[in-house]
This record gives sequence, structure tokens and C-alpha cells, in this order.
Amino acid sequence: MKRKIFSFCLVLLVGYVLATLLNLPTLNVGLLKFRGVCRSCDLTNANLVAMDLHGVDVYSATLTGADFSGANLSGANLRGADLTGTILAGANLVGTDLRGTNLSEANLSEANLSEANLSEANLVGVDLGDVDLSESNLRGANLSEANLSEANLSGANLSETNLTGVRLSGANLTEVNLAGVDLAGVDLTGANLKGANLRGANLSTAYLTRADLTGADLYGVNLTQAILINTDFTDAIVERGQLDQALLCYTKTSDGSISHTATTVTTSSVESCYGDYVRKYPDLLEAYNASGDQLDINVWGKNHYNRYGRSELRSACTTCNLQGLNLTGMDLSEVDLSGVNLIHANLSGVDLAGANLTRANLAVSNLTRTNLTGVDLTGANLRGANVTGATFCKTKMPGGKLNNASCD
Repeated sequence: MKRKIFSFCLVLLVGYVLATLLNLPTLNVGLLKFRGVCRSCDLTNANLVAMDLHGVDVYSATLTGADFSGANLSGANLRGADLTGTILAGANLVGTDLRGTNLSEANLSEANLSEANLSEANLVGVDLGDVDLSESNLRGANLSEANLSEANLSGANLSETNLTGVRLSGANLTEVNLAGVDLAGVDLTGANLKGANLRGANLSTAYLTRADLTGADLYGVNLTQAILINTDFTDAIVERGQLDQALLCYTKTSDGSISHTATTVTTSSVESCYGDYVRKYPDLLEAYNASGDQLDINVWGKNHYNRYGRSELRSACTTCNLQGLNLTGMDLSEVDLSGVNLIHANLSGVDLAGANLTRANLAVSNLTRTNLTGVDLTGANLRGANVTGATFCKTKMPGGKLNNASCD
């Protein structure tokens, strides 16, 4: 009996020595399963699919091309490991230590990285769309050109992170720390930035259409030429005049009022614009209805604005000015662009599905390959617009008729 035990231990010892000396992936997999530790070892192309590896220690290991699909790596130590091209689809990486790892070309689809430590990690160009990164630490990580669309980054630390060219449309960035981060030109369309810390961040030329910045801290933020269409800044910390640097269109400011980069309406549309002015303010509409005057609502509105409204800082007969702007390929679905000046604007390939473009001026605009499904163009000016390849389905045209030319 003793001889059998001795022989078994000897086999294990020899196996361990061979694995250590030879450092072969096949031997290392067995060692990892047995001891849960394989520091600095070679696990290139190893098959570890759906394995329970929680808490394992593979510090500084070579894991290039390894398959961890569906594996449980929660709480594991992968610090400094080379994960180039590694398959981590559906893997559980909750609380995993991934500091300084190289994850370039890794497959992280449907992985759970909540509370993971990814500080200083290389995630260049990685697809993290719809991935859970809540409460994760990404401080100093390189996420340039990465796809984070629809990702959950709530409570994550993104300070000092490289986000050059990253896609963050639809991402959940609630209470995220983005202080001092360079987000110039980044797509944040529809992103949730409630309560986010953006102090000192660079958002110049960023796309923030439909973004929610309720209660966010934007002190010292650079918003030069940022596009803020239907953006919500309610209760946000914004310095006086800060939004003047950006292009606003039906943007809700910190006090809850609607603002936009304005241009005065031409005299040809004065007839209706002062009526809209009266209807916009409930107290004015009530006053007009109670006045008993036989005056037309537009005439009454013009008289009121010139006598009282201007000094009361009410707005009348202005519209959002996006004339000549290049909005190629943007997601403007469901936005309110009623009455907007889009003369000569480039809307090629833009998704405008469900948008409100009533009374908008689209003269000589580029609408090639634009998605106009469900768009309301009642009263809009399309004179000279190029609509080659545009999608018309349930589209209400300027005259009120539905255009279903592109419906299946």
C-alpha cells in the first residue's frame, strides 16, 4: 500500500517537474486544474471551455488564443497575462484581476466583467458592445477604437483612460468617473450619463444627441462644437456660458428650459411662428383665449412679444440652426427637429426613423441613403434636396400624404 502511494506521489512530482521545465500548454492545463496555480506558464491555444477556474492564479501567463468560452474566472488573478486573441465569450470575470493585461483582438462577447480590475489593460479595438463592465476599474486602460455601444459601465472608473475613437452610443455611464478624459469627437448618442463626473473632460466635437446628463458634473468641460440635439442637462453642474460653445438643438438646460443655437425666422414664416409662440406658453394661450379680442392669434402673439415677451426673456420666432452641418451617418432617430434650419446640411446615411421634422427647412440638403421611416415631414421644405436611395416608409410628406415607396 505504501509502495502504491509512493508511486502515485512520484508520478505527480515527475509531472510537476516536467511541466515546470518543459512549460508545455498541454501539461500546464493539467497543472492548472490540479493546483489552481500556473504563474508565467504557457497556455497558448489551451481548451478551457466552460471550466470552473474561479480564483485561479495565472499571473503573467501566456494565454494567446486560449478558449475560455463560458468559463468561470471570477476572482481569478490574470494580472499581466497575454490574452491576445483569447476567447472569453460568455465568461464570468466578476472581480477578476486583469491589471496590465493585453486583451487586443480578444473575444469578450456577453462576458461579465463587473467589478473587474482592468487598470492599465490594453483593449485597443476590442468589441465590448453590450458587455457588463459595471463598477469595473478601467483607470489608465487603453480603449482606443473600442466598441462600447450599449455596454453597462455604471459606476466604472474611467479616469486617465484612452478613449480615442471609442464608440459609446447607448452606453450606460451612470455615475461614471470620466474626470479629465479626452472624449473629443466621441459618439455618445443616446448614452446615459446621469450623475457622471466629467470635470475637466474634453467633449469638443462629441456627438451627444439624446444623451442624458441629468445631474452630471460638467465643471470645466470643453464643449466646443459638440452636437447637443435633444440632450438633457437638467440639474447638471454647468458654468455660465459653457453651453454657448456647443451646437444646441432642443436641448434641455440645467434649469429645465429648452434652448438651442438660434436663428431668426424669415418674414415669410412670421404668420405662423407668433401663433406657435403663444401656444408654447400656457399663460399666454390662456390670456389670448380670455382676451375676447378678434385679433388673429399670430397678430396677438406678435404684439405681445414686442411689448412684453422680449423683456420677459421669452423666445419667439427662432429655430435651431443646423445649416450646412455635416451629420453624415449619425443616429438621429426619434429626435425632435421641428422647424429646424437644415439648408445645405449633409444628412447622407443618417438614421432619422421616427423623427419629427415638421416645418423643417431641408432645401438643397443631402438626404442620399437617409432612413426616413416614420418621419413626419408635414410642412417641411424639400426643394432641391437630394433623396436618392432614401428610405420612405410610413413617411408623412410635406403635403400630408404618406409615402410607402420603400416598405416591404
